[in-house]
Amino acid sequence: KADDTAPDFIVPSDTFELSPSIDGQYSRWGYTITGFYDYNRRTSWKPWGDLAEYNPDQKTYTNFGGSIGKSFYLPKFQRLGVDINYLDGQRLDPVPGQQHRGGQADEAGADDEDGHLGHWPGS
Repeated sequence: KADDTAPDFIVPSDTFELSPSIDGQYSRWGYTITGFYDYNRRTSWKPWGDLAEYNPDQKTYTNFGGSIGKSFYLPKFQRLGVDINYLDGQRLDPVPGQQHRGGQADEAGADDEDGHLGHWPGS
């Protein structure tokens, strides 16, 4: 706990996550379509934080999404790419500033390190 943590706040316990996933990508003539589905299971999920908000069903959660992009090839081995991403999930437990798949932060309109613009649910 930090010095400014509320005395009735229960810190989360350590756990591992098992995350089988499936990804797909198709590229043709400068267009790219991708999709993914992740099923995530925590090895333990004990009550933490505000106990009124604790949900034992969040021991498992899913992330899924996709993107459509277009690359434009310029002279002298240069390339400009534009893409649109969609990210969603079920039973997500967003933590402010937490990084998710693809570098997306859980804040609306946050840029990841590749320069993509996206939206994470619940923000």
